[in-house]
Amino acid sequence: MQNRLDKFEKILTKELNFYRNLLNYSREKHKSLISKEIDDISLITQKEEALVHKIRECETLRIEILKEISNEIKVEIDELNITRLSELTENSEIKKSLLEKKDELKSTLDELRKVNDLNTELIKQSLDIINQTVRMMSNTATNPNLYNKQKQDQSVRPQHSFLFDKKI
Repeated sequence: MQNRLDKFEKILTKELNFYRNLLNYSREKHKSLISKEIDDISLITQKEEALVHKIRECETLRIEILKEISNEIKVEIDELNITRLSELTENSEIKKSLLEKKDELKSTLDELRKVNDLNTELIKQSLDIINQTVRMMSNTATNPNLYNKQKQDQSVRPQHSFLFDKKI
């Protein structure tokens, strides 16, 4: 049992470090979104995707260890949380480490949610601006007399805009 708790603590440490890195990437992305550095955003997104893959691997290992512990102590896996696991160990260092990691993980995930919410809002605002610009350009292309007073009085055949592919 102690061996499994040690493994759990090590995986939790590794996962926490991955989440900290993910938080740093999200902060970098936030700065890049504000400064409109598209290449940086793309690069950061690729790094985030690789990190999320590593986090999923850790999650899988963590759940496997939880299942083993659950079977060993005859407790349903959904009843096993970090606090409960810390109560199962007699090793005070592991107990303290688990509880600290739990708090750090919670605060890191909370901060990550906040930064990602801000990033999502920035992306939505950018998309709104892009959509508005596309609508304006489309309206101008379909109504060329809009800004030309001399041609206002002339009869104009309806024109179709070929500025954008309408299939998209």
